[in-house]
Amino acid sequence: MRLLLPILALLLFTACKDKKYCDCCENEGLSARFPLNIGPDHPDSLFTEALLYVPNIMVYDGDGINNFFLVFSNAGVVEIISLEVEDKKGNRLFSRYNVMPADIGAAWTGVTSGGTRFEGSFNYTLVVRLYDGQVKTLDGSACAFPCGDAGFPTKQLDNCRFTNQNNGNGEYDPTQPGALPGCFE
Repeated sequence: MRLLLPILALLLFTACKDKKYCDCCENEGLSARFPLNIGPDHPDSLFTEALLYVPNIMVYDGDGINNFFLVFSNAGVVEIISLEVEDKKGNRLFSRYNVMPADIGAAWTGVTSGGTRFEGSFNYTLVVRLYDGQVKTLDGSACAFPCGDAGFPTKQLDNCRFTNQNNGNGEYDPTQPGALPGCFE
């Protein structure tokens, strides 16, 4: 067992060169569907579910597209009651309350309250109000990565869901490109 531990540690080290990026895109971004409690006689009975898309990576690459963290939805989500972002140690990095989904003014640009740009993995808690009054709380993790920085675990890149990969209706759209070519090497 003593011999096995150093080998495992070496494998983990070589799999991820920069510890702050190790769990970036470890899981796919958040795509959620919530059935709405709307009867067939309701005037809005054509949409029966709330859709929500939250990317799991923001990339500082200068293109102005994927450089921020933002929540997207369809009309089934009427309000973001709260969005709180924390680093892995639990330090608050960003928060917004009572905003609309896809409101660019409510996006996090990665700048902390101290004025520095955050890099690495972070956690978020999102509380939303649905069209029918339901309140849902979702937790997830995402990553802030400067384009071209060393140490990103590229084997996890297929799980990355970028800001611009939303279809405008609260769903992930894999036909939209991710970050600029050359960012992840």
